[in-house]
Amino acid sequence: MMVEVALTARFALPLYYVGHYKMVMGALNLVFAYVLAKVESGKDQEVLEEVKKIPGVRSVALTYGMYDLHVEVSFETMEALDNFVFDEFRRVAGIRETVTLIVPKVI
Repeated sequence: MMVEVALTARFALPLYYVGHYKMVMGALNLVFAYVLAKVESGKDQEVLEEVKKIPGVRSVALTYGMYDLHVEVSFETMEALDNFVFDEFRRVAGIRETVTLIVPKVI
């Protein structure tokens, strides 16, 4: 994790880089998660293209193994994550099964 300092009129605040996000300590609390998905055979690329259009998606990777898709997401609230998983992600044609892993800490 990279750290630098943000100077304000009265004091300096540490800035932390978590993934692609620059965060002032305590000022921005994002909910990070990894969402894994099993995809219908032959629909991998089509599903990847649809998923990467959804707001909150930071990265999408096709994977080998039990899960076909690995999606990294971040949202400002748990409610926004819920909306992503239940109302958007699981409704993408070709997604058969999902697992959501909420990230409590990034070091």
